[in-house]
Amino acid sequence: ETYVWTSTSCKTLVQVYLDGRIGIVDPTAVQFSILQKTSKNVFRVRWANGRFPAEQAGSCPASCVLEASPEGNTCMCNYTVGVSAPFSQASDIPTDGAVETIAAKCPIGAANPSLFSSGTYRLCTSTTCAALSKVKVWLFQGEPDNTFTTKTIFEIPPFRRGGRTRYLFNRVSVVNIGTFSFRNPPVFAPLLGQLYDIG
Repeated sequence: ETYVWTSTSCKTLVQVYLDGRIGIVDPTAVQFSILQKTSKNVFRVRWANGRFPAEQAGSCPASCVLEASPEGNTCMCNYTVGVSAPFSQASDIPTDGAVETIAAKCPIGAANPSLFSSGTYRLCTSTTCAALSKVKVWLFQGEPDNTFTTKTIFEIPPFRRGGRTRYLFNRVSVVNIGTFSFRNPPVFAPLLGQLYDIG
């Protein structure tokens, strides 16, 4: 493992290119070229309503500054990350098409609730939960019936015959840049110094 001490505050930025692709920029990680400005280590994200911060008339929207690159002017932006629950109660989910609705709005996978310590999760047995066709709702310890949080887990059947049962958190992570936002894409390896919150 490598540890780095610096007097510069640790802060990553998002560089938004003309076509909406982004790159992650960490000014303190000078030893990693892929985390520098205009590194060409870019990827596409799902911008809400197809809107993203772009240079107009020589400037960028609030939270961003203009940054020239070989591909044209880009916007270097500060951002925040928020986590929210798509559903707050069972009645938020249509009884017909519950599986499709949950799969579309809850992109973050979860472990089988039986793998957690005993008592961590319990099956929701209320009539509104039972009305959700082909879906089981697992409530985190202390959660009352019909009150869903970001720790609630949905158990949904496979899409195809022979597939696996899927478990999804009632959770979506969104990156906000001023009035613009995109769904936080999955990350399979942490950045330098980054820790994961499993719960």
